[in-house]
Amino acid sequence: MYAFLDGFVIVVMYLSTDARLSVIQNLSRTSCILLTKDFKDLSKMIHTKDILCFLFLAIHVPNCFKHDIFVTVRNLTNIYIMMANFSMDIFYINCVCILKDCFKKMDESIRQLKKLRINDNMSTQTFMHHEQISPLVVMKLKNLEEKHLQISDGVELLNHTFMIHITVVAITTFIVVTFDIYFYIIYSYSGFPANSKFWYKPYVTPAAFYFIKFWVMIWACETATNRARKMKTTLWDVFSATNDPFVKREVELFSLQIMHTTNIFTAKTFDMNSSFLAKIVGGIIMYILILFQFLLNYVVCSLHM
Repeated sequence: MYAFLDGFVIVVMYLSTDARLSVIQNLSRTSCILLTKDFKDLSKMIHTKDILCFLFLAIHVPNCFKHDIFVTVRNLTNIYIMMANFSMDIFYINCVCILKDCFKKMDESIRQLKKLRINDNMSTQTFMHHEQISPLVVMKLKNLEEKHLQISDGVELLNHTFMIHITVVAITTFIVVTFDIYFYIIYSYSGFPANSKFWYKPYVTPAAFYFIKFWVMIWACETATNRARKMKTTLWDVFSATNDPFVKREVELFSLQIMHTTNIFTAKTFDMNSSFLAKIVGGIIMYILILFQFLLNYVVCSLHM
């Protein structure tokens, strides 16, 4: 079932090539606010994560080869499908991480405006007049509003492009983790024969791989959303004591813009956050118990026959 879903995602991936290119172009324009140091730090994290994960899958390639040619071809096909889907997963995670860093940079830029506000209050000491600083703050706020809209458009475009992919990832994770944990428990305590797939450690390895991958996606999305929400608090912390009517009006407009752009990573039917992860875990536990109930009924019926 999950092999069919992963294969379906590959078809969707090829059909949505133009949409993914639009996401890349949007990110290239949006991420211009990041400094070179920010890009270096981000690239270290992204490259380390991607290389380690692909090496983890690559070490299972030799185990694909079996005495049965049919099993070998099936294993190679499955690992190809898994790698193709994983490349889309890490692409999505990397896009979310870039957007999160953009929100972080926006938050830092808002905090830097506090220095201008302090200079405005100390104009007699710094020889800078209020008439010079107030328009400068307003201009910087307008610039930040424009950048915030660009980042929000990037979030919306990412949600639209990966809506089907995220839905399939959630379904696949639920199916794989549920049945693999169930089969692993049976395999450990009753000698149930292990499958002939390419995993060195049957059942537990794919369950852990799919769950950790989905958890990382949830973590990236929730931290990015929290970073976007933090901007409103930072904005009011910096300008709560301002008396300038023009600055105050611009801050109110910026706050309204932040409120109307939720910047939530979603697949329409669900949001990518810890609450959804908790529902997935609860569903996995519930269905494992249901499967064991069916197994127990089968054993009892077999004994009475």
